Amino acid sequence: MNVPFAAHSRRPAHLAMLGIVAVALACMALPTRGNAQCVISGPENVTEGARFTLCAPSGYTYRWTGPGVPSGVTSRCVTLSGRATGLYEYTVTLYSGDTFQDRCTQTVAVGDNPSYGSDRPEDQCTITGPSVMASGQTVQLCGTVGAIDVHTYSWTGPGGYRAATRCISVSRPGDYTLTTRNQVTGHERTCTQRVDLSGGGGGNGTGDCDITGPDSFDPGTRVRLCGPSGGSSYRWTGPGNLTSTSSCITVNQEGTYTLRVRDSYGNVRECTHYLDATGGPNDADETFAENCPRNYIFWSAVCRGSRSDVSANELRSIARFVDEHGQAFNWTGDTDGLCQALRPTGPLTQRKQAARQLAALYANLGAAELGITARNGQTIGLDADTPLSFRNARTVGELAALVDRMLVRGRGNFASVNRVMQSVNSGRGIGAVCNE
Repeated sequence: MNVPFAAHSRRPAHLAMLGIVAVALACMALPTRGNAQCVISGPENVTEGARFTLCAPSGYTYRWTGPGVPSGVTSRCVTLSGRATGLYEYTVTLYSGDTFQDRCTQTVAVGDNPSYGSDRPEDQCTITGPSVMASGQTVQLCGTVGAIDVHTYSWTGPGGYRAATRCISVSRPGDYTLTTRNQVTGHERTCTQRVDLSGGGGGNGTGDCDITGPDSFDPGTRVRLCGPSGGSSYRWTGPGNLTSTSSCITVNQEGTYTLRVRDSYGNVRECTHYLDATGGPNDADETFAENCPRNYIFWSAVCRGSRSDVSANELRSIARFVDEHGQAFNWTGDTDGLCQALRPTGPLTQRKQAARQLAALYANLGAAELGITARNGQTIGLDADTPLSFRNARTVGELAALVDRMLVRGRGNFASVNRVMQSVNSGRGIGAVCNE
């Protein structure tokens, strides 16, 4: 974020003597790293628009945040340029493998006369609130204020999030950036707080890596095991050389099933679940509906508001799932993006039809993973592991990935995949369909 900072007349004398430098370092040393200091190296002040580089301590993996830092930077050093006059705060989080180690923050003064702001605490940009949340949890972040609040607030966050209130409630992990402006002095400051999903250390069964499903089953039947929602990738291993990258699996063998979940920032969690083929009191939990799809006409009607089967919040969650899992889709307004994909404008080419069918297919997969049920009690969704007979795709999940790649490349037999996706979204060719 390139935010100019207004000049301020109250400049402390000791800063005037030392020059236009303001550096704030904050460290949280952990015993795993001994007495190593958390220090960012690089210039403390630069001229307006100049190119400069900041580097973190060596020997870690990294994640950078701050004004002008591209999303997802994981290198030891970050290079920036084009900053207007002002003070800019940069933070690097240090990891050893997948385990958090430390966090360093440095403020760089840019320009000949950057605004150092007032010495009043309320003019310093700080964010209060948790830096870790459980999957599905909502947490509150707030900008700090003094006795009299004369500031405006501007928040940005993941997925195109924006807000103009002092406090915000968020449920999506990522970097949340706040810019405050004193309406009397014009002083502006920008600061960032990262909110991660808990359980990022990769321990067995720790954090929010919980596998849901029965503990036992009758021989000859199948049961469904699901990992936590919100992961960017899943990796299952289990009896019979089982491997799967779906969030849920359908299995029929006794033994230990292991799941590794990776979030959008690379944090990995691992958990296990033992399934006993003896039957027992948990058998009542084994029932599940595998194939309950809805076609693109249904999802388009939900978008128009002409069907009340799915609430607006549920549709938003499904749209976010489609955006995160479909590489061919990239939108900032989750619901609007999904609805536009389902109702494309202009000539309806085979490629646009494929995108429309794929959006509906991912919506069905998302509804199943999110556990969304229609208002009339009927289940909605498709199991990604449902067997399918199509070249280069043995399951519904593999079909979605195949069409996704075709759309990204912009070539392929779209007419053929349109036919099979239309059949799947209508509940044909995938075995018995529930609710019928």
